[in-house]
Amino acid sequence: MPNAVSRSLAAERPFDLDELDPGRHRRELLSAAEEIGARLRAVGKVCRTLTLTVRYADRSATTRTRTLTEPTAHSAALTKAAYGLYDALALQRARVRAVTLLRRGLFLGHSITNSSTLNGEMLIVSGKCGPGQFRPQAVTDLSTWQSRRQKGGKRKLRA
Repeated sequence: MPNAVSRSLAAERPFDLDELDPGRHRRELLSAAEEIGARLRAVGKVCRTLTLTVRYADRSATTRTRTLTEPTAHSAALTKAAYGLYDALALQRARVRAVTLLRRGLFLGHSITNSSTLNGEMLIVSGKCGPGQFRPQAVTDLSTWQSRRQKGGKRKLRA
């Protein structure tokens, strides 16, 4: 049925070359988690299950699934779960071709409006500003520091 409600959302992040750097793998997982969190919030849904698939250079793949403690559309909770799945793989110098996050168990978010993982104000602001507007504090501090440094500005010290 063309207008049927989808039961899953996926975000794949392929690499141009075989990627050995775990930091790059994690950055792509963060990007995928943010994208799917934004897509979930846009359609007013939450997910209960997260699946990570890692494809390797030899065309093999490893898939791991985790059921979240409570359904969520919150990007930070989804990222934390994705990192947990990735860390559990304990990859050492693996030549990775792509990482894919799949969200299953989608249902309407209004049924759990009292959930502690859903921050209503953040969802409203994120909906108005779009995905990527909110970053972890460390990234924000770094970008602020870099922009001040480029402008030649110095921080004033308190006496």
